[in-house]
Amino acid sequence: MILFAGPPGSGKSTQAKLLENEQGLVWLSTGAILREVEDEKIQALLKKGELIDDSITQGVLANRIAQLSKDQKVLLDGYPRRISQVDWLDDFCKQNDRPVTMYLIISIPIEEGLKRMIKRGREDDTEETIKHRYEKYFKEMSPVFDHYKQQGIDVVDVDGIGSVDEVHQRVVGAINNVHQG
Repeated sequence: MILFAGPPGSGKSTQAKLLENEQGLVWLSTGAILREVEDEKIQALLKKGELIDDSITQGVLANRIAQLSKDQKVLLDGYPRRISQVDWLDDFCKQNDRPVTMYLIISIPIEEGLKRMIKRGREDDTEETIKHRYEKYFKEMSPVFDHYKQQGIDVVDVDGIGSVDEVHQRVVGAINNVHQG
């Protein structure tokens, strides 16, 4: 399993779709999965840029991953987002024989993220909400990345500035370097 992260607007979804099509990875985006859940409380939290309770997210993820065959490789986008989620995912991966092989991060500055997200025009993408998501992302993700580094997992940071193709070449290069290196 490849864990996949990046601040809001980093182009994760675009890159994940390309990886899904070209590399045969099954892209599981916790954000997309949660936006599909028909629950007013969850939708209200998402609109405010808040994170959803761990137990809800874990249940949704476990259910989705259980539907896959063991030979399907997973690109898990947006999870774990905070250190409290790491233990559950580590245990889940061990119990289901789905080891984490790398943590891939697409990085962009906040100014670029704001520009990209305002442009895409989603209802929950206000400047205030985007800035709030950035603050939470950087505060909560650093310990997560540190945990995986300490576990010996390759945590690879890819520059997300440039054309889709330029970023994609960097992403594929990083994956190939880890999995073939």
